[in-house]
Amino acid sequence: NRRGEEPMTITPKQEADRRGWIGASDVSAIVGENPYKDAFTLWCEKTGKVPAPEVGEAAEWGNILEPVILSCASKALGQPVVKSTGTFRHPFLDCVKANPDGFVVKCERGSPLVEGKSTSIAEGWGEEGTDEVPSHVRIQVTMQMRCTDSVFAHVARLYHRMGHPDFRLYSVAFSKPLADALDEKVGEFWDYHVQRDIPPDVTAMSLSALGKIGRESKLVPVDPDIVAAFVEARRRAKEAEEAADDAKARLIVALQDGDAAEVLGWRVKYTTVRQERLNADELRTRYPQIAAECTKESGYRKLDVRAIKEKK
Repeated sequence: NRRGEEPMTITPKQEADRRGWIGASDVSAIVGENPYKDAFTLWCEKTGKVPAPEVGEAAEWGNILEPVILSCASKALGQPVVKSTGTFRHPFLDCVKANPDGFVVKCERGSPLVEGKSTSIAEGWGEEGTDEVPSHVRIQVTMQMRCTDSVFAHVARLYHRMGHPDFRLYSVAFSKPLADALDEKVGEFWDYHVQRDIPPDVTAMSLSALGKIGRESKLVPVDPDIVAAFVEARRRAKEAEEAADDAKARLIVALQDGDAAEVLGWRVKYTTVRQERLNADELRTRYPQIAAECTKESGYRKLDVRAIKEKK
């Protein structure tokens, strides 16, 4: 699920089932093309080190809108689109399964696929009727086509933002070279990382999963170079932040008593941003019982790295 969503609970059986295979939508994370998840996080999920991702509000809305999107696709294609009723296995990778949204005319192997997408993000989507879809969508439908012996996939996109829906239909042909390359990466990920429990390289995106891994209260040996690299990166980041603050101050001074400027293709605005915030202190003072009932404890892990002072 995406950040900012309210999760829904899943059963232990569902969580265990998700760990047992790679879905077509997981593959883009393995090859570094998923904007919401990386290979390390996926590895944590598949090895049970963190809970399986919970179904979020956006996914629920996607399920609600799916019949509408498939109906729009049927109208655009001039052919019936039937909802998929089963799970399709990869022809030779037992760890891979696909659950397409629908098929054209018949729900059977070889029929063209229809994958519905409900999104408020326009980036990566090209002109209607082309195959210009975001890379993670192309990877998903390619693995779906591999699992269903289909040679064509229609991607039905419902874009919604500021109350203005926009439906477009895209068509992606099966690419054997791409499918072969993805098969190799997925097989390697499953056999080497999941089965042998060897973690992939971490990225900045891995931080969320790293904070969820269970830990014991103990000292462990760590490569000094890793600590030194973090301390140096932190120092450079602090210098860059201070330089940015200094440049920001000079720019605001340059505006004098104005609040905008245009120079060399840049537009500068220094505006007042209005916002309303809950005054927690006032709420606790005036309505302590309500504040107590609406307060829940939460926590997060904080990485603290500092030099050890020598004892005199």
